[in-house]
Amino acid sequence: MKSETKHILSLIERINSIPSVVGYEQYFLSWLHTQCKDHSSDISLWRGYLSVTVWSWSNIFSAHIDRHGMVKTLDSTYQYAANYWKSLQKNIAYEQDTKGLQLACTRMIDQPVVAYNPFSGEILWEDIVKEAHLCEDTTDITFLLPKLADIPVWTPIAYANKYSTNTTTVSAQLDNTISVAVLLQAISDGIPGTYLFTTEEEIGNSRYWINHHIMTNEMTTKMTEKTPHKKEWSRLFVLDTSPYPPGTNETDQAHLILRERDSYTDFDPDLTWEIASVANSLQIPFVYKNRYVDQYNRSRSWDHPLWYGSTELWAFLTRTPSNIQATTIQIPTIWYHTAHESTLIENIDLYYGLVKWIA
Repeated sequence: MKSETKHILSLIERINSIPSVVGYEQYFLSWLHTQCKDHSSDISLWRGYLSVTVWSWSNIFSAHIDRHGMVKTLDSTYQYAANYWKSLQKNIAYEQDTKGLQLACTRMIDQPVVAYNPFSGEILWEDIVKEAHLCEDTTDITFLLPKLADIPVWTPIAYANKYSTNTTTVSAQLDNTISVAVLLQAISDGIPGTYLFTTEEEIGNSRYWINHHIMTNEMTTKMTEKTPHKKEWSRLFVLDTSPYPPGTNETDQAHLILRERDSYTDFDPDLTWEIASVANSLQIPFVYKNRYVDQYNRSRSWDHPLWYGSTELWAFLTRTPSNIQATTIQIPTIWYHTAHESTLIENIDLYYGLVKWIA
């Protein structure tokens, strides 16, 4: 195992011990600022994201830092955090079918969780989810957590750290701790780039923070240059995990995931092709997720076929005035959005190797 990969694994374990439920990422964002400040040529901490620049490079690498969990909303009432915040803002992502919410219920039953202080990161209480229910005629999920009855309302509740490894795989709440760890490694190695750590991806808001960074820097360029013009950013790469159904053969073979599109929009074809060409030259196996879904659905009879999925990139691309080239690089996992999401350790070698090469 490469020394870089060993360090990334240790970062994943450390990151998983720091809760960061969507809507309550404040402490983790501050922790990331502390980790990055000595390795950056420029660093900015905003309400919804951290921007870290190494050697003033224009390529942007982005990873979201929020994770799934719960929030206490009333006495003895706990709700799935992403669903709760979506219901308040009524954004597009809130319009979802009940199948996904029922799956969220199933994922969390019998899972150990921790209540924490979002400003200090301190673990306050521990419990195990006894029951999870999708409420009738609503899209609310409620949970039974007997030991947390006395915690204050609005306290976030995260998955407990279940990090584990064996000779071939790593298991933890990998979405999106694994991408954050890869970017931290790149920063500490002095790899040129601008690195964004964004909040609120699970409720569809991370696009605001990516766009804020780009627009802020475009304005700064116009104000400081003698001949104002729109700054031409090179490329945006959004890093994330990508789920496979458990038991598929592809999960036993090391590779990465690229996407030509998701369910809502096409990604930049030239940039996606360029990344595929680089991967081929480095002998990094990869799969186009959209093509995999098409083939998977053709080979099976499904009442509920796989879909391309939604990514934070589609919302950014369809709601930003910038003409930036953008695509996504993802690492394949199984048991998505659980505390035991898993991937091959060899995939981490490929993931970091590709990021390092294209920086």
